[in-house]
Amino acid sequence: MHTLFFFSTNELRSLAAETLKQKKFRQPYEPNKTSTQKSFYLVKDRGIYLMNAFDRKTNLVAYASGFNPDNAQTDEQRDDLYDRQQDISRDDFAESIPMTDDQLERIATSKGRVTIKISETQLEIIA
Repeated sequence: MHTLFFFSTNELRSLAAETLKQKKFRQPYEPNKTSTQKSFYLVKDRGIYLMNAFDRKTNLVAYASGFNPDNAQTDEQRDDLYDRQQDISRDDFAESIPMTDDQLERIATSKGRVTIKISETQLEIIA
């Protein structure tokens, strides 16, 4: 099992605050399906990050600690990032991460963080 840390950043706080205000959330890989369950997307493609699951002109993105590709400046750092991402999953993915109002308020206002434990068959969210 791998552990991802999303520390309290402006991006994460904004993501939580805007998620609190929304009513409809898209489901990964099902473009016409929505839910009223407040949620983020957990995405692995170019980095690993949380992203808005609601419609917005530009996406809100909060990277997991150590998984922001913009911080990899050298070939060695880029290779290391790639290897660590592959350890989590060989495939790119998007998963819906359900969030309660209490969790979102804590993240948005009190500098809360999100910890996600992930394996091939399990997700555990602590917020």
